[in-house]
Amino acid sequence: MKLLITTKRNNLIYGLSIGICATVLLNSCSDENTNNTTAEINLDGKTLMENNCLICHGNGSSHDDIIAPPMMGVKNHYYEEGMSEDVFVKSIVDWTLNPTESNSKMPGAIKRFNVMPKQDFNTDEVTAIAKYMFNNEMEKPQWFDQHMKEKHSDYIIDGLELNDGEKWKANAETTSGINQMIEVCKEFTENPTIEDYQDLSQNLGEIKSEILNQCTMKGPAHDNLHSFLMPLIGQIKSLKSESDLTNANEIFETIQLHLAQYDIYFM
Repeated sequence: MKLLITTKRNNLIYGLSIGICATVLLNSCSDENTNNTTAEINLDGKTLMENNCLICHGNGSSHDDIIAPPMMGVKNHYYEEGMSEDVFVKSIVDWTLNPTESNSKMPGAIKRFNVMPKQDFNTDEVTAIAKYMFNNEMEKPQWFDQHMKEKHSDYIIDGLELNDGEKWKANAETTSGINQMIEVCKEFTENPTIEDYQDLSQNLGEIKSEILNQCTMKGPAHDNLHSFLMPLIGQIKSLKSESDLTNANEIFETIQLHLAQYDIYFM
């Protein structure tokens, strides 16, 4: 399921806005005097981000109005639990100085907004911005919580329902297996190849088999688990046989969204 839809309007607005961004950033980041030293450059990360990034990466009034991912979204995609500041900063700097589809960690944003045009950024200033991002919480858009609620409500699993408003009781092995799948997806490699997706499908398939072998659920609880698992099994099979990288990524995103529904219906 593709939840982000690229539109000509978004691409046009993003392209025009990038031109504005380029003008602002080039005026502020270009090293006009080659004799300037790092000490003469304003390296206050917060100010640099506000002046140079938010013109495109601001929060906007709604999810539909944004022309590029908000800074909170950028940080959430580039920061991983336990990541060091140096690694985070390098990943942000590498992307900013050489933005390409292959080195992006935000494939959904690429599909919606296209790749950010390469510009003549000042490396020291980008580094200062990245350090500020790492050490500070990015402002959450006012629309974010409602958007996530709507995003997940759009994903409906046929035949799956709550137990009179309560979660179904699942056996421990089933819950452990689903959580293992979630972790495997979280730890999935960056910039995957088709072969990586096929390996992922193999791993998820093995966990799925263990879940089925160890399931002790009966009655309505089992029936609802069956409604949950059957689409997931189909998605895993589709991922294994897919040869197109874009399609594989969409299937992977659907699998992640599907797995996220487990905690809504089961405990």
